Amino acid sequence: MSRAWLHDPGWYHALTLTERIALLRQKPRSRAAEINAELGTRRMQRWQAQAPFADAALFAERLAQDGIDEAELLYLLSEPITAVRDRADGLPEWLLQLGEAFAEGASSGRADLPPALQSQETAQFLDLIEPLIRQGRERLRAGIAALVERHAAAPFEPAAAEAIMYAQLTPQLLPMISRVLVLELNVARLQGLLQGQSAQERFQSFLQRLSQHDHMLPVLQEYAAL
Repeated sequence: MSRAWLHDPGWYHALTLTERIALLRQKPRSRAAEINAELGTRRMQRWQAQAPFADAALFAERLAQDGIDEAELLYLLSEPITAVRDRADGLPEWLLQLGEAFAEGASSGRADLPPALQSQETAQFLDLIEPLIRQGRERLRAGIAALVERHAAAPFEPAAAEAIMYAQLTPQLLPMISRVLVLELNVARLQGLLQGQSAQERFQSFLQRLSQHDHMLPVLQEYAAL
């Protein structure tokens, strides 16, 4: 599978404000002609509509915490995402990790579900991000092993510690990804992309379709912050 998708500017919608500020400090601004001030103003207004930022003093105080002012924030909200990508010297670490997780052409396994989720049909959504779950669990396992190596008398059993912490992960992930995938399921149904006569058959068709990374990755890119 080609890794060209890693360089699509759409992924950079997931950059945090802190990351965008850091890039702005490293590289000069784009040409003013590239800026969509109308879009930036609408975005700024949405920020200021959130409590407590309707208070101008509190909004300015919040921006000062990141070392920027309203003019710089407006610029960040107005510039095209391609300018953000082009300002970066290399791919963000989280995007490289995403590339490693989805290096294969299709999902390689099923997500290990706790008993409380095993009866929920939508829990099968977690299979679609199994590469990310597996990657995270491997990092957790490595961290536990390093801790035990430094502290041989650590008062816990590594496998039990991993199981306890992992059990808290999937119940948090499922509501997050379900909101997106239920929407995408309905979009795919309306577009006639699903096979089957019953709702259950179409649901399985949807899962099978997105188990192919060529279909799942565009979904993750569209909702890059997810």
